[in-house]
Amino acid sequence: MMISASALRAALLISCFIGKADGFSASPPNLQQRLSTRSFGRVASTQLAAFETVGDSHDSTAREEQKKLSFLIEHQNSFVLGALFAGASYGLLHNDIEKIASLPANVDHFKASVTMLENLPTEWLAWYDDEVLAFPLATKASTSGACYFVGDLFAQTIAGKNVDPRGLELDRALRSGLAGFIGHGPVAHYWLGFLDQNLSFDGAWWAIMAKISLDQGPMSIVYNTIYSLLLGAFALRNPIIVLEDVAKAFWPGFLASIKFWPIVHLVTFSVIPPELQLLWVDAAEIVW
Repeated sequence: MMISASALRAALLISCFIGKADGFSASPPNLQQRLSTRSFGRVASTQLAAFETVGDSHDSTAREEQKKLSFLIEHQNSFVLGALFAGASYGLLHNDIEKIASLPANVDHFKASVTMLENLPTEWLAWYDDEVLAFPLATKASTSGACYFVGDLFAQTIAGKNVDPRGLELDRALRSGLAGFIGHGPVAHYWLGFLDQNLSFDGAWWAIMAKISLDQGPMSIVYNTIYSLLLGAFALRNPIIVLEDVAKAFWPGFLASIKFWPIVHLVTFSVIPPELQLLWVDAAEIVW
């Protein structure tokens, strides 16, 4: 059990006082008693100084530990985001990174490395296309989860006008990412597939307008409601209150969305291949 220096100081002073009080008697103290009292006082002072040194050492150690803990807490967002970025980068690009790292260091191989880096976006898109065709639901759900997570981080940065990662709410971004993974990716997968199969009208130009109208009309209510309910559930909010908030925000949100999404979906339904439409929409979600 730790004993503070102030408590030890008080105990030793009391002991010293008792020792001196015992020295008073009816007859004056002799030389040996006076020497013994002085010797005890010197020993007590030495012990007290030693205890104070130990106490100061423990206090200094505690302060250093507190500083380390404060540093970790203060920079935990940076550590988490750095680990996520490094893991995602390696997971997506490890083949190209390993190829570049295996090349010998000379001019020809340097040029080859530059060429590989230039072709990286095209190769990555081709890889994604293969994955989304082979595993459509899982790939699209993961895409929405990642984009919603990143989009919320950007929204926090813009809203707070602060790029310092220490001010970011990672739990809020995680809830948004989970809502995108569970509620947007799978729903959008089936919805966009339905539009492509049933409302293309053999490539008629006006089919694009029909798709945009349905997507920005009734389907936007479905998207917003599912997303808001999931966010509320993750935050343990009352679903009735969440639905009331959705109803209040619908009209202002709709007026704001028609200034942005029709242009995006004009590209979605005219240029982008069906299997890549969700990737394009989620990339636009980050901007939105």
